[in-house]
Amino acid sequence: MRVLWLSHLLPYPPKGGVQQRSFNLLREVSKRHEVLFTGMYQSAHQPAAQDLEEGRRALAEFCSVGELLPLPVDSRRHGKARQAVASLLTGGIYNVDWLRSAPMAAVLEKAVAAFEPDVMHFDTVGLAQYRHRRGAAAVPAALNHHNVESHMLLRRGQNAANPALGAYFRVEGARLERYERSVGADFHMHFACSSNDRDRLGEILPGARVEVVPNGVDLDYFVPAADPQRVAHRLVFAGRLSWYPNDSAMRMFLKDVWPLLTERLPEVSISVIGRGASPALVAAAATDTRISLPGFVPDVRPYIDEAQVYVCPIFDGGGTKLKILDALAMGAAIVAHPIACEGIDVTEGENVLFASTPAEFRDAILRLLEDPQLAGRLRRNARTLATQRYSFVNIGAHLASLLEETAHAARQP
Repeated sequence: MRVLWLSHLLPYPPKGGVQQRSFNLLREVSKRHEVLFTGMYQSAHQPAAQDLEEGRRALAEFCSVGELLPLPVDSRRHGKARQAVASLLTGGIYNVDWLRSAPMAAVLEKAVAAFEPDVMHFDTVGLAQYRHRRGAAAVPAALNHHNVESHMLLRRGQNAANPALGAYFRVEGARLERYERSVGADFHMHFACSSNDRDRLGEILPGARVEVVPNGVDLDYFVPAADPQRVAHRLVFAGRLSWYPNDSAMRMFLKDVWPLLTERLPEVSISVIGRGASPALVAAAATDTRISLPGFVPDVRPYIDEAQVYVCPIFDGGGTKLKILDALAMGAAIVAHPIACEGIDVTEGENVLFASTPAEFRDAILRLLEDPQLAGRLRRNARTLATQRYSFVNIGAHLASLLEETAHAARQP
């Protein structure tokens, strides 16, 4: 089949959740169908022209790459913040308005006319506004949900310490939920990242067909070292620190868990990996040499290999966390908040230890550091779970078949 894949970002390099998911699924679907990728790129991921060209070349190794346009809000200073204020004041929806682009609509219409797709894949709910552009409305289409975006915003509103921000996120979440409901019937199929998200979408979109296309991991890349040289009492966390669930998680960890842990184990250390560390994290590292902030690293695997424990204290956000899947594939001994593992079929005590409070995090980390047999069992079971359930090769093949079903079912009388 011919698949037109419309995206709000160029998923390269495949570092971080959305980029990893989109890149790997694109690659696998392209093994089975002819794919044309088009859409927008973001300065956060491709800050320079050479980055854009490198991304185009990487995708062109397995699919056709059409015209790519800059994200509209990137053209203005503080564009995202200004768009958020404008959407709030005008009754709009930021998650839709930030992707509104007349040039993008024209590019899509041109691509549909030239490529004549059998099916279209819209990669996020904010792109649903292009569903009824000339030519596109007649093509069977599926909508991917990296998260249930409205649910994530409403949860963020509940957790926000700042009352004004909490009110904003609740308003945005309610508006977006109404929008999700209004566009649901425009698509023949919806893709969710987990059974949790499938159920949440089912409540918003009664009667819609929602299929689970889980997040996965590249098992050929994320492979634990044969003989890892672990650093005694070393912890690790990896994730883009400018993303609010990661930032709030690590600020909580260093503020509330770290003092309890260092009181019991003064020689403990931690590598907090990811770009965009907040001033609070930078300040914590500046006053404690046991806290390392390497920033963005091209290869996270050596950091995971050397650590004795992978911590993931994320308590906000939505979807499923690819960082957990990467850590499972690397055979890490994981201590995580239950919310960090939502939608992933882990079992407490078998392939992960759960912790919700600072004291629980301290105790679970100390258990793993003091009990090598328990840590070894979790590591072995982690890799086994990733191999059996979360290979992007198998997940991509499943997505390819669902896109076939979308095209065929939509054309049946």
